[in-house]
Amino acid sequence: MNRRVLTFLFFLLVFPLLAFAVPKVTLLVVVDQMRADYLTRFSGEFTGGLKKLWDEGAVFENTRVPYVPSETAPGHAAISTGRLPSENGIVGNRWWGRETGKSVNAVRGKGGLIGPGNLLCETLTDVLKKESPQSLILSLSYKDRTAVLLGGGKPDLALWFDDKKNHFVSSHFYPAVPAWVEKVKINDESPTKNPAIFADKILETLLFKILQNFPVGKDDIPDFVAVSFSGTDFAGHAFGPDSPEMKTQIRLIDRILGRIFLQLEKNAGVGNFSVILASDHGVAPVPGSKSGRKIRARSIPWPLFQKNLKKALSDAFPAVGPAVLSAFYAPNIYFDRRVVSQSGLNWEEFLEKTRAVIKKCDGVADVYDPKKGEPKDEYLPLFQAGYKDGRSGDLMVRLQKGVLVKTNTSKSSHGSPYDYDRHVPLIFWGPGFKTGRFSEPAKIIDVAPTAARIMGIEWSPGLESRALQEAIK
Repeated sequence: MNRRVLTFLFFLLVFPLLAFAVPKVTLLVVVDQMRADYLTRFSGEFTGGLKKLWDEGAVFENTRVPYVPSETAPGHAAISTGRLPSENGIVGNRWWGRETGKSVNAVRGKGGLIGPGNLLCETLTDVLKKESPQSLILSLSYKDRTAVLLGGGKPDLALWFDDKKNHFVSSHFYPAVPAWVEKVKINDESPTKNPAIFADKILETLLFKILQNFPVGKDDIPDFVAVSFSGTDFAGHAFGPDSPEMKTQIRLIDRILGRIFLQLEKNAGVGNFSVILASDHGVAPVPGSKSGRKIRARSIPWPLFQKNLKKALSDAFPAVGPAVLSAFYAPNIYFDRRVVSQSGLNWEEFLEKTRAVIKKCDGVADVYDPKKGEPKDEYLPLFQAGYKDGRSGDLMVRLQKGVLVKTNTSKSSHGSPYDYDRHVPLIFWGPGFKTGRFSEPAKIIDVAPTAARIMGIEWSPGLESRALQEAIK
């Protein structure tokens, strides 16, 4: 008797009500940079898939990103693994490689090969593939890091858009891409005309081609499709969360999801698929906007912030100067131990003094030493949850609420421990889920264990994750 049959029998005996609710298809939809308040603000205008989820789904109103930084790569990794960055190792979109002295991309390994090599634990899809080798696992996104981190190590297809080639691609880490994928086009948009709308429309076109060319939901073996929409992230950075462009983008997602649900009904049959809607992070109000003024939001250009930081270090440590600073990928700040040692400074004393020095820089609220767990405040656990020894910084910087340190001309950004970046939507819909509003606290790391429960596969929760049993019938 194979492992899949044993697993099925286990759940048949232990969870008899769930055994009949295992969906033919589970669709995980991650909307990049979607704040929770978008659902309440725009729900009256929904007519498609978001309306169905909002009206019929299990809506968790108090869902948070439980760590810092609230960024794309950590968010998708947390959703797919059910684990914090401190466990899964994805501590940012990028981090500093101490051994190489170079920046590390979250989904690029040796030789620049794109894949999940930096993940330190299994994803939900990895576990599903072990339990049910014949299950189809598809992961699609405009961005490479989102497709990779949702798809895990063993998807049947992982695709993302290559701006230079102007079509969807994969890497040698994954199975070969069907020839027709390169021909996926849309006629009414171009990448330069409106990047946000183009990104979501071209992804919709790809998804429909896949649902028509792959036997998704055509048998009783559970399939898993992960889709991450990136247009909201582009719109949020360029225009902000309160802009007409963001409203347009959310309404577009609503219509796209409505069409996708109809196609899934054709593939799997009515009542035979489930949907999970989640997000990786939110976004800060634009400085000068109505909501921005409420929190006194302001921007500090990265060159100016860097200049202030280097001057503060030089003034405090004349013997080492700015050379002691290796890199700063907010909130992680990295120092060169060799420079500190050669100057005759004690490492622990250097860190302690540096915390006080950096805290005086414009825009900085506090500086944490995550190993020591200092200073102890309400934000420290979020920084510790985002800390992985060997990858995270020597110290972690908390910027003041509303302060954006920007490297480009975008109007807004994210990454902070504040609610505008951490309060995100979470909805479960399908035959195994209840309908209603749930005020219980939830986290994006709860997605994987909850999906595993409804799909009938074994799952060991992470440090702070749980299956949201209150939403399951």
